[in-house]
Amino acid sequence: MEEIYKPDDTERIEVYHTENNDMLGDMPGWLIYTGSYIVYDLIVFLVAGSALFQYPDVVKQHIRIDDTGSVEWVTSSHTGVIDRFLVEDGALVKAGDTLGIFKNTASLPDVETFCQVLTNVEYYYRTNDADYLRNYPFDLIMGDMTPAYEQFTQAVRNCLMYHDFDLYPQKKKFLDEELEILNANGKTDELSKLKVKRELFELEITHKMEIGENLRTLELAYENMVNHLKAWDNTYLKNARTVAPCYGEKVGAWAAK
Repeated sequence: MEEIYKPDDTERIEVYHTENNDMLGDMPGWLIYTGSYIVYDLIVFLVAGSALFQYPDVVKQHIRIDDTGSVEWVTSSHTGVIDRFLVEDGALVKAGDTLGIFKNTASLPDVETFCQVLTNVEYYYRTNDADYLRNYPFDLIMGDMTPAYEQFTQAVRNCLMYHDFDLYPQKKKFLDEELEILNANGKTDELSKLKVKRELFELEITHKMEIGENLRTLELAYENMVNHLKAWDNTYLKNARTVAPCYGEKVGAWAAK
């Protein structure tokens, strides 16, 4: 039997295929050496860069530490925008000192105008005469009182719209004429007359209920507005009032020096 040769070092055996070598060709030697040098140079560049360009582990910055445990908090009885402070930072203050002044965002002439308008609103409430509401201002600058002013303005607008678009007088006039015709006609039965009288009664009740609802809404908005005026007066004009305000029967005007 023929004995097959087996080399001792099988890892150094290179297999060549003639057809594959003709198609692919041999790799140039310079490419192998150049690629190796590029890899080595890149590694050296990274090592050198990491040694030269270092990111600092410690960042220097100014900080401020406040001891909130020793701070005395000061609260105000109402909210608003601070106009200016009357004490310096770190100054020693005692109870009762004025620390700052709130900015008055309301227009004083507009507040005076509104106080005069309140008198006309009271006259309307007593007489139900819509002419007292015709000159109501809808674009006043009321500052902190804006929510109450908008509520009051909406109540006034509802009363005006009801008077301007109320069909009660026309409906009542037609029913009264119909009842007169029925009474003049001797052949009309009592049931038809009773039906017209019932419509007149229902119309009158509905009219009074709508007026009462509008007046009740106006009354609540009026009380809310007066309370806001009192709070605004105590906040901004307590020490600068030259004309004493009057709430209730008549709301007067303010003026500040």
